[in-house]
Amino acid sequence: MDKKISDENKENVKQRKLKKEELSKKARENARKNLSGAQKEELRKAAKKEKRTQEARKELIQETKKENTRNIEKKIRKKEFKKNVTKKEELKTTARKEAKKEITKNIKKKNELDFILDIPLQLSVELGKTKMLVNDLLQLGQGSIIELNKMSGEPLEVYINGKLIAKGEVVVVNEKFGIRLTDIITPMDRVKSLST
Repeated sequence: MDKKISDENKENVKQRKLKKEELSKKARENARKNLSGAQKEELRKAAKKEKRTQEARKELIQETKKENTRNIEKKIRKKEFKKNVTKKEELKTTARKEAKKEITKNIKKKNELDFILDIPLQLSVELGKTKMLVNDLLQLGQGSIIELNKMSGEPLEVYINGKLIAKGEVVVVNEKFGIRLTDIITPMDRVKSLST
């Protein structure tokens, strides 16, 4: 009997030990679960912080990129402005040089023209023209009317040495006929027409 009691006690002790072990395992597992939950929470917080820092980094990178592009655009604008200013200055200087050249050319031409200014020229005003047969010419007499190609009110042509230089209308000045010029070629063209 004593053996039975001792065996039963041993079994009870074993069962108690097993129960304790099971309970401790469960407690450990619960503790692990709790710890892992806390760790998960910490990990979530860390992940949120990491996201925030990454977003902040991205924003900083974007801001720096924007600032860099602004600075680059400012530099480009400054360069373009400087280029435009230099182009304008170059254009002004070239225009000045061309004006000086033109002035010197005109002065030279005037100096060249000075020696021909006193040459006498034949000026004539043409009222009109027509073609006629010799027979018609022989039949002309006092009071005959010759029809010309000009219409009334049409400007008359002014010739110098046979070259057309102007057009105008008839006026009377001090009981003499004159002509008021309505259209005339430029002085350089006038000189060229004289040379040809």
